[in-house]
Amino acid sequence: MHKKIIAGVLSSSLLLLGTNVMAANMKDIKDVYKAKSITIDADLSDWDAYQYGAKILPEKEEQVSHFSAYAGPEDLSIYLWYAWSDVGLYLAAEVIDNVHHTEPAELCWMGDSLQLSQGLGNGFGPEINFSTDAVTYVNGAVSDAINIKTKVDGTVSTYEMLIPWSLCGGGRPADGLLPFCVCVNENDGTGRAGWIETAPGIAAGKQSHQFGVLNLLEEEPKPADDSYTARPKIKNLTEPEAQAGGSVTVVYELNTYITYPDIQNHWAKEAIEQTASMGVLRGYGEFFQPSWGMTQAEFLAALVRAVDLDLVEYRGELCNAPQDAWYATYLQTAADGHLIPAGFFNNNAINADAMIRRDEMIALVSNAYLQLKNQTLQEGEFPYADGYLAQNVTLPYLKNAQAIGLIQGDGASMLRPTDSATRAEVAVMLNQLIKSKR
Repeated sequence: MHKKIIAGVLSSSLLLLGTNVMAANMKDIKDVYKAKSITIDADLSDWDAYQYGAKILPEKEEQVSHFSAYAGPEDLSIYLWYAWSDVGLYLAAEVIDNVHHTEPAELCWMGDSLQLSQGLGNGFGPEINFSTDAVTYVNGAVSDAINIKTKVDGTVSTYEMLIPWSLCGGGRPADGLLPFCVCVNENDGTGRAGWIETAPGIAAGKQSHQFGVLNLLEEEPKPADDSYTARPKIKNLTEPEAQAGGSVTVVYELNTYITYPDIQNHWAKEAIEQTASMGVLRGYGEFFQPSWGMTQAEFLAALVRAVDLDLVEYRGELCNAPQDAWYATYLQTAADGHLIPAGFFNNNAINADAMIRRDEMIALVSNAYLQLKNQTLQEGEFPYADGYLAQNVTLPYLKNAQAIGLIQGDGASMLRPTDSATRAEVAVMLNQLIKSKR
């Protein structure tokens, strides 16, 4: 019965023009049955008793975002169930996460948490955020409109809720089609590390046209039987897979793709996405902030990640940083790895909070290239050698950068040696360095 409903929807362009889904992803439709005997208590046995059908995440690598390294289902994975009634939309979620870490109050979205939203016409519906403390935020404000219960048992967090239709455009969609998205955030105690979404559209920009569609059926689910599996196995995207015939095994490499809404038309978009996806550079929450500067500590940490050095213990020789400063081990690793040439930063007295200059950025990347290639300085003609640079320790490394093609062009105005390097410029330089390793 419900398959005919879907076919009818897909074939009727006139119908779509008047619905909530005219800008949604009609290729991603999930059948949702009417609720039968569901009690909001964080006990999902009533869902298991009927064939509501689970949506499993992640199903494909595109749903895993902003992880510098995703370790498989035990790292983060989700079972989702939907149902509906005249009162509202039911949702149950079972989240498997090896480290459970929440953030307080309205910042809950930066910790282990759920974010929900629906598309309303061409618009983005109210955004709903909550963690396992069950305090709900609707568009950033505390709300008691949602009946929700949660529990945590080891590495499993359970959410069960009833979202009233008043938060979904004022009523159940007349055509039974509701664009909807679920985002599950990941934080292992060191900041928001990434997320898994049913579809793009919440975490990296509010874009409801990318949401999938819930198809609210008039029928109730069938009782579960022996052939029904309530907890189907979640595919491990990081495991090897066998090709057809079973004679050849290929390693499935999870290529994490990271982007940010504030770089979509930026000249350095490709370099930013590539360095972020490799875990070399990180954003600030949902945004990259490409025009911001970087401190010496931030840059050296990114440089260490770019050349893939193993971190060493901080010995307190490079600056007055406390032993537990987040950047202390990065500074020591950069020094031990010969990434800081003699005389840099006032004879290695690094000022962790000082902004990295453009000439310092270029020189340090140039030196790192020499270390990776086991080469010596190549000094040649250098069009930028004005009076300032002639007295600066960076000059030989800038000449080398010019010789090997890390920088191009001429005219001192193009170098702007004493300007602070922007995060976009750092991304471009580090991306060139990473490419040179291949």
